[in-house]
Amino acid sequence: MNTNEIIYPIKHVLPNGIISIKLPEVQLGSRDSISLGPKTEMLYAKDLLTVTESPSMGCSVMEMNNSTYYFELNHDEVNYVIEGSLTIITAGRSRTIRAGEVCFIPKGSKGSYVAEKNVRFLSVSYAEKWE
Repeated sequence: MNTNEIIYPIKHVLPNGIISIKLPEVQLGSRDSISLGPKTEMLYAKDLLTVTESPSMGCSVMEMNNSTYYFELNHDEVNYVIEGSLTIITAGRSRTIRAGEVCFIPKGSKGSYVAEKNVRFLSVSYAEKWE
């Protein structure tokens, strides 16, 4: 192992900027929660990359259960469903993506994520510069 490598329990950072993450080991808890209104409606999100590590791309693990999350994107976004299913509603249309499926949502989109049951997904975002 190179002495410049940084190893965290779930993240391995090489000196050249390559980062690997053990996604199945990423656990979300109460400190990762975002209230969506009623106490039962919660979104859990954990950023996997810092702005220093990646100034133009974001990567998060997200979980929802019986919740709706409203969004207005100022960046392009790709979501990969790991477990469960996620319905995306935008411009009066809906699309449900299930475990193993990927969905692209373009910058400027407005809508909502709806999870009727437990869903875990990876969200990757691109912005020229995070504001």
